[in-house]
Parts: sequence; C-alpha cells; structure tokens
Amino acid sequence: MILIIEDDEIMRSLLKTFLLGAGYQVICTVDGIEGVEAYETHRRNIQLVVSDLEMPNLNGVGAYRKIKAMNPDVKVIFVSGNIDPHLQRQLQSEGVRHFIRKPYSPDEILGAVREALGGPSELC
Repeated sequence: MILIIEDDEIMRSLLKTFLLGAGYQVICTVDGIEGVEAYETHRRNIQLVVSDLEMPNLNGVGAYRKIKAMNPDVKVIFVSGNIDPHLQRQLQSEGVRHFIRKPYSPDEILGAVREALGGPSELC
C-alpha cells in the first residue's frame, strides 16, 4: 500500500490514478497532519509514502520526520515543483533517496515507486 500526501486535488487524483492503474493500493491524504494520522493507523500495510514537500498545516518534511519517528526505515518519495538543493541534501542525509519534480510523467513516478520498493525502475 502507498500513502499519498498531497494537498493539490488534481495532482492527488492523477497520482492515485497512475498508482491504481499500475496495481498498487493507495490511501490519499490532503496534508501532513492527515498523512501522519493515516500512517499511524495503517503503518503495518504502508510500504511507501509519496509526499508533496510544500503543504499547509504540516509540510512534507514535518510529516516525514513524524512518520520516521514511528518507523526509521520508512521509504519516501518527495514530489515538488521546486526542490531547494540545500533541503534536498539535508533530507538525503536523513535517508531520503527519491525526489521527483512536478510536473512528472506516469513513467517517471512509477519508475521511482518501483525503485523505492526495491524493484526495477524501468517499465516492462
């Protein structure tokens, strides 16, 4: 199962469609607070978090750090229209390996998802 944390309704819907079409189960949330709550409730089933960086209430970094406190091995992909290089280096030092710039293609996000989950990143 993949947890989506995305405040933009259109991006959330597109990402959900891409992931469902590829056979993944998803849980969608609209901000970091809701994302952390969903992770806490479903953490045994969630294999990956795909989160926007910039959101109201609790941003993606704050949500990631709260989730990481629950599960130090959490896998995450951050998506954003603007990824600050300093923040990216900081998050990489915390274990984040995947960053995708918006807008992204279905192939790009699905490749990152497969790679983050330990599978091949290329489409068959």
